[in-house]
Amino acid sequence: MDSDPKNEASPSRNLLHAAQDGDRDAQEALLELHLPRLRAFVRLRADPALRAKESSTDILQSTCREVLQHLDQVEYRSEAALRGWLHTVTLNKVREKRRYHFAEKRRPDYEVQGARDSQLGDAYSCLCSPSNAMIHDELVERMELAFDELSPDHREVISLSRIAELPLKEVAERMKRSPDGVRKLLARALVKLSAILEPGDALPGK
Repeated sequence: MDSDPKNEASPSRNLLHAAQDGDRDAQEALLELHLPRLRAFVRLRADPALRAKESSTDILQSTCREVLQHLDQVEYRSEAALRGWLHTVTLNKVREKRRYHFAEKRRPDYEVQGARDSQLGDAYSCLCSPSNAMIHDELVERMELAFDELSPDHREVISLSRIAELPLKEVAERMKRSPDGVRKLLARALVKLSAILEPGDALPGK
């Protein structure tokens, strides 16, 4: 039987509809489909202080619970729109965790290390083209250290456009800039990130 091109271009559509009807398998499949990018987004949007307080896995689990609780409020319009909603929920969760950990006086030396896995390296590979000899853990560590050196605007524009893969127009709306301004900001941010990383790790699509 011939496949439906519309569904091929919209991998989340049927999963979302089934998930909203209470299909547990569809709920898990929908989350797993977007989890690698969401995990990378968490790691890059959480600063070192927050990453030392709580693992990305814990933040993601909390995010997934909230996504499932509000899934019935989502109307599928496009993959980009769904990604935008998922990453908004994720970013709000990162901010919520930051408020929780730093609103109270907690021990600064308390540290929880999240497990690194190959999915993070796969997600970060959209930001650089490392040598074949580089292992995922090395890429993850170097990328996060480099990302921490960027300005808030540079971190935001890269994470929204490259990790969340939001359309330029939506990134511009979120950052309250013109599309042309965001395009130039992204170019500068990628140049800066490339300069922080070793020269051999070129950024694709600069």
